[in-house]
Order: sequence, then structure tokens, then C-alpha cells
Amino acid sequence: MVARTELEIIWDGPVKGLEAHRVSLTKFGPALDLLMKAARRIASQKLQDAIEPTIVGRLKTAANNLDIELAETQKGSGGFSTVITFEVPDSSQSLLFNQLPELVGKELLESIRSEAEGTHRNIAVRNYLRSLPKELTRQYYTLHENGRAIDHVELRSVSLPAEVEEPLPELNKWHGRVTGVGFEPGRFEVKIKGQDGTQVTAFSTENQVADALKMRSGDVEALTITTPNGNRLLILENDEMRVTRPTLDDIFAKWGDTYRALA
Repeated sequence: MVARTELEIIWDGPVKGLEAHRVSLTKFGPALDLLMKAARRIASQKLQDAIEPTIVGRLKTAANNLDIELAETQKGSGGFSTVITFEVPDSSQSLLFNQLPELVGKELLESIRSEAEGTHRNIAVRNYLRSLPKELTRQYYTLHENGRAIDHVELRSVSLPAEVEEPLPELNKWHGRVTGVGFEPGRFEVKIKGQDGTQVTAFSTENQVADALKMRSGDVEALTITTPNGNRLLILENDEMRVTRPTLDDIFAKWGDTYRALA
């Protein structure tokens, strides 16, 4: 069984082909591919939100059954009708699957509306809008099913949200004491309280956790690197346990040939 919802798209503007009511694959092909990816990403999220985690695992690829099929061109415009289809798998979740094309279409249009107004909502939809020709002066999207109007979006201008710049990795040096360690498999960590009372938790290796336990009774020095994903412990040492650092002679002895080749 195939569930389906119709989506009409109209593009206007001084883009090659549109004046003759044709859609250039050169100009619009990449955007259509990104629109398809955005729709499948939305479908995947809808399934995850609605189904038990144990079932989601078995239906991980179900979102790939979603498709956007070109149906016909719109006469007198640079637009066309599409059908959002979903091949319903043999499952007890058939009601949800039958509703999926409409749910995806509604979220797709709402994301287009929000992103065009400068509100972060869906990076995949933002990539779609960004890939469209800059010469477009009007975009019109209509969602309906068997004559029942569901939603529509008209864009005369697009002001996409500013890109959020990730901060550069930052090195931090700590003087203080080890206040705790973590042994969770695959997530070793060391907690250090600085002399100013600030505490940091840093991902570490199993060996660094073992060293931290040996140093917990005294002052330590630590070097961490901070990224958007958290802190990573690079060096942990005290007066009794110092990390052996290579000298410049050691570095050039090891990498001298490489430096000379790059010079």
C-alpha cells in the first residue's frame, strides 16, 4: 500500500528556463536532491518520535521508503506538482505510516517558512533553500490531499539564519586537586578542582584515570583542551609523576626529513 500527499512547487524569477515554463536540472537539480534528503530526515525523526525505541531499531531504514515523485508541470509557470509517497511496510504501525506523507509535508512547509524568516528549525531545509538560485523572486508551496488544502507557504524573500560559528578548541591549564574519576566503559573521566574553586570534568584514557587515583592526595597540574563536545585531558602530572616531553632535538631528529621536504 502507498500513502500519498500532493505538494505543488512554483518558482518565479529571471532564472534560465523559467521564462519558458521549464525547470533546469542544472539550476535546480542539486536543490531537489536536498529537498528529498530533508523530507527523509523529517520522516526518520517522525518515526523516532512516535515509535518505541526497540521498534525504531527494526525500522531504521523505513524513512528511505519515502519519495517525492514529479507528477506534472504547472501550466503558465515555472512550477510542478509532486506527490510525497511512502511505501507502507507490512507492520502494525500502518496508521502512522499512512499519515507519514502528510506529517512530513506539514513539517517541511513549516521548516521552509521558519528558515526563510531567519529562525533555526531544520538544517536540511536550510541547505535546500540555500542551494536554490539566488535570482528567484517568488517561491510558492502548496500541500493538499484529494482536494483538501493542508498548508501553503509563499516566499517573496529569504533571510536564512546566520550560521552559528563553533568556537575554536581552547587549551586550559589547571592547578588543583583530583576530586573524582569516572570508570564507565568508553567514558573514562577525571574531575579536577582548581585552586580558585573552579571544577572541570575532562574525558580521559584509562591510564590517565589510574594516574589520577595515584595523585589524588596532593596537588596536580593538568592541561585540557576544550571543544564544543567537552573537555579532553591531555596531560596530568605532579611533582612525583612528570610527563616526559620531547626536546627540540628529539623533534627534529624524528621529523627533520619531513620538514626539509616541506620547506
